[in-house]
Amino acid sequence: MTNEERVLNAHGRSQSSRPETTGPWAHARELRRFWAIARKAGVSKDGVHAIIEGHYPGKRRLHDLTRVEFIKVMDLLFHGPSSPSDTIPDLDIRHGACADGQWRKIRWLQRQLRWSDTHLINYVKKECGIHHVQFLTAWGARAVITGMEKIHERQP
Repeated sequence: MTNEERVLNAHGRSQSSRPETTGPWAHARELRRFWAIARKAGVSKDGVHAIIEGHYPGKRRLHDLTRVEFIKVMDLLFHGPSSPSDTIPDLDIRHGACADGQWRKIRWLQRQLRWSDTHLINYVKKECGIHHVQFLTAWGARAVITGMEKIHERQP
């Protein structure tokens, strides 16, 4: 007998009387959190349905989503239309363990090369073999700076 069963039996309830979740969320509190995030973002119930229809054609409600899609919609509501790593303030705050001077040099080279933030992120990921810019090390930053300088020298 599990601890949960003991607690339920002590209160005169059985396991079957516990409300089951029938959606892509694991617990009812995840669904409550989802709607709290939606309210904070200023999105109504109809707006949530419109977002679901726009991102996942053929799906109209939360129950139609898979767990991964549910989490992506929640992330979209929480962070906005672009991913958190694509915004300039987040990039400047969470640029990893490299020195601030190195990051400023990378951003300066980015402006010289006229790269978008997405282009820079993809270049850093490829050059350093990391999953996110927040894992950038001083050694990785040196490699990125050297590579970007070589690209800048080759441009007319």
